Amino acid sequence: MERNKPQRISTINKAIITTLISVFIILNLLMALSANTVFTSRLEIAKERDADQAEQIARWVRHSFNNVVNLLSFTARSLADLAYTSDEADAATGSILTAMMNFDSNIFDAWVILEKGIYHQNSYYTREYVRHGESIAEVSWTDESLEEETQEPWYLLPFTTGEVFFDYAGLYDYGEEYGETYTATISLPIVSNGKIIGVCGIDITYQDIFDPIEYLQGDNEHFILLLGRDMTILHATEQDVIDKNLGDFFPSENTDRMLGARKNKTMFTEEIMSPFSGKKSLASFQQINVDIKGTIYPLYVYMETPLNVLYAPAHRMMAITATGGLICMILIGFAIFYNLNIIIKPIRKLTGYAQQIAAGNFDVNFIEITLKDTMDDKNEIAVLQNAFVKMVNTLNDNILKEEKRVEKRTHELMLMTKEAEEAKERAEKANEAKSQFLANMSHEIRTPMNAIIGMSDLLLPTDLSERQLQCVEDIHTSAMALLEIINSILDLSKIQANKLSLVPVHYNFGALINNIDSMAQFLTNTKNIAFKLDIQGEMPKCLYGDDVRLRQVLLNILGNSIKFTDKGYVRLTIVIEDSTIRLSISDTGMGIQAKDLPTLFEAFTQADAQKNRNKKGTGLGLTITKSLVEMMDGQITVESVYSQGTTFHIEIPKVLGDETLIVRTDGNEGIIYAPDARILVVDDNAINLNVARGLLELCKISAETASSGRKAIELVEQNQYDIVFMDHMMPGMDGVEATKIIRKTGITVPIIALTASAVEGSRELFLAAGMNDVLTKPINKSLLFKALEEWIPAEKIKKMSDEAVAANTADTAEDKEFWNNIEQIQGLSIQIGLERISGQREVFKKSLKLTIDEIEKCDKNLTEFLASGDMNNFRIEVHGIKGSLANIGVMELSARAYELEKASGKEDAAYCASDLPGFLEALRGLGSRIAEVFAKENKNLGPIEIPPELPPVLEKLKAAIEQNDFSAMDEAIESLDALNPGGALKEETDKIKEAVMIMNNDGALEVIRELLK
Repeated sequence: MERNKPQRISTINKAIITTLISVFIILNLLMALSANTVFTSRLEIAKERDADQAEQIARWVRHSFNNVVNLLSFTARSLADLAYTSDEADAATGSILTAMMNFDSNIFDAWVILEKGIYHQNSYYTREYVRHGESIAEVSWTDESLEEETQEPWYLLPFTTGEVFFDYAGLYDYGEEYGETYTATISLPIVSNGKIIGVCGIDITYQDIFDPIEYLQGDNEHFILLLGRDMTILHATEQDVIDKNLGDFFPSENTDRMLGARKNKTMFTEEIMSPFSGKKSLASFQQINVDIKGTIYPLYVYMETPLNVLYAPAHRMMAITATGGLICMILIGFAIFYNLNIIIKPIRKLTGYAQQIAAGNFDVNFIEITLKDTMDDKNEIAVLQNAFVKMVNTLNDNILKEEKRVEKRTHELMLMTKEAEEAKERAEKANEAKSQFLANMSHEIRTPMNAIIGMSDLLLPTDLSERQLQCVEDIHTSAMALLEIINSILDLSKIQANKLSLVPVHYNFGALINNIDSMAQFLTNTKNIAFKLDIQGEMPKCLYGDDVRLRQVLLNILGNSIKFTDKGYVRLTIVIEDSTIRLSISDTGMGIQAKDLPTLFEAFTQADAQKNRNKKGTGLGLTITKSLVEMMDGQITVESVYSQGTTFHIEIPKVLGDETLIVRTDGNEGIIYAPDARILVVDDNAINLNVARGLLELCKISAETASSGRKAIELVEQNQYDIVFMDHMMPGMDGVEATKIIRKTGITVPIIALTASAVEGSRELFLAAGMNDVLTKPINKSLLFKALEEWIPAEKIKKMSDEAVAANTADTAEDKEFWNNIEQIQGLSIQIGLERISGQREVFKKSLKLTIDEIEKCDKNLTEFLASGDMNNFRIEVHGIKGSLANIGVMELSARAYELEKASGKEDAAYCASDLPGFLEALRGLGSRIAEVFAKENKNLGPIEIPPELPPVLEKLKAAIEQNDFSAMDEAIESLDALNPGGALKEETDKIKEAVMIMNNDGALEVIRELLK
């Protein structure tokens, strides 16, 4: 049949071809590896050889110089011993010089000059000989040229100092007969009876030194350069490069590497593209230290060898190897296909039978396979056919048996399925009964628990003895813990009964995260571990979902992380994407063993129960959490490394909500009453000072303020405060420096840092400086009240009644037209601004007024700081305006200020210069719109009436400002407040006080001058 037709390329053929290709590839890889080894070995041998040759050349040059120096020294001593008063002295001088030149063929020129009065009474005595081919000829000197030559360094230096003169590179004109020649010059003083009577010297041509070297090199194709100390080429195998500098051919980094290798006492050998031959070559660089009478003069030998010359034998060897390998592959392939052809044909027949069996046809009619070998000779193909026949028969028998067994098993499975369904029904009823029991019991227990908690709440504020108070507090704490367990059991029972449902609402996502942050900070502070919050992406203003259950999910996991972490940190990372929100809670706690991870979300279980037996918990939190996340169409996963930490990942859909549908609630829990407390708030930003004072006024605390670190030190030294709230970043002296100075004086007043910095390690920085606690800006009201309760002396603190709270937070009479106009300002959210100060409209109104001056000051300062390149003060200034804008609800401009702050912190002046103009334009627009609203309000205040007692106070304040007397300023401001001005005059005096507060002295003086007119 057509479907049984054998394949054109059989599996065996494919296997053979694949094997041959694999062998071919492996052979090529081995050849490539061998080639690499050969070339590498060849290169290493070449490097060693070139290094040895360079060293030999260096030794030869050094030896040649040492010989001529020693010979010249001997000549100088011989010349010094002559008696120049005799007639034989002249002949002896010539003999000594020519003998020296005959002794060493490297000497091209030898000469001697004796001072006047030594040989001739009124003239110099000279003798000079130059090598001319195989002969030595004498050169005569003229008196005029001699006078000039004796002023040259080669004569003057030895004669005047007695030192050796050595010039390694000189182009000297030896006259018309000899021309100009590059030589090295060495000259020595001739000392007779302790007196220098003249100078003798020699000139050496480098060609004479290198002739033996180049002869021995033969056809090695080396390119050799002799270099001076400044890399001038003194000698080369190619004459056209002599007297040029090596730096003219190489980049400076190449020559620096060569010299650097010599400084490190290593041999420079490197592959380069030769600038001389244009070929890839092996370059060597060797230093020669020429010792001339104890002074070392460095010269250098540079040598190149083309790589094609080095690799030529290796290329020939690899070509022969490749050809032989290819021939072997062809022969092997031919032998394999020839021998396997007699096996493949019968195998193809068996393949056809196998295909029929695979199709379900077990009645195969096997045809006898004709082969030369017989069964007795153990023909593998015949054995295979016999095995096929037995296999088919066995399969037929087994099929019959299996059919009977399947029929029997099917009947048994039907019975088991019926029993399983009955068991499932019984389990569901038992689970429902359990859930109903848990629900009933939880409700029954909650009734008396509510009474216990309520009664304990009523007893706590009553007049109790210390022992009674302790007992009631223990009852209240235990009851709350038990209630939490009961709530968990009730949630579990609802989940198991499918009766728990989510209650989606429109909620403020940022407020939820702030609440979580506050609670986590409080819990971690009790264990001396850090809590870190990292938000990535744009925070949505409003989401739609069950915020109560989301808070429960996050607090369950954060509570576990904090509970099982004894050192390090717990981090909440929030990544906001287009359609999802990913929340990750990681810790550096004890971690979870791998064997416990599969059962982590099961009810009533606790990982590593033996080790964690002292950790409280029902084992229900993660079970409930997983169910709640899945009900939100999300998912939760966990990863952990035992003894290193755990990370929970939660992903939920991002469903945006409607901000106008958020249900607002007043949050006055935790407000304390401490009218006798004395508190100092330090901040260079007037709006921040206003917000802090407004929040403290909720507690009936009238806070004092300071606008700089120096002013704070002065006030702390003069007064006794219960708490000092110290801003971190201030111009001049920041909060950290001011705290250190205060602590050095021995003052122990509690100092709490106010910072907008969320950089890791900032808390440790503040505590190390001597601060007691840290509050982040914008100030969280609950955390502020907790800090007050912790640090204000207990005798000054009282809890406020609900009536007092209501009275404290009630709005003052408000001008509807004013607030309507404020609401029309684009980008300004009254809602956010009021939330920051618990709805105190008067405080918010004052912050708006302060913003006008703050914007003017910021506009001027930022422009000046950027122009002068003062990025530190630029960052401090933009940091301050960022907080001010956030405090009045201008979040978009605040975010732009934050980007400028980050850029200035990185010294990115380019970004600041490009973004600042647009930012300042928007800032000025905001300031002018706020000023317009206040101008409309001021129209109704009437004319300014100056009382007679006001001018003296203003004169006093004016003098204090001009003299920069802070104490006098405070006294004048107190006198100004005592006048209690009203109407339009109050607006002007407020301007003065606000300008003084933010240290805007020019602005304050301007208003004072206008009032004094």
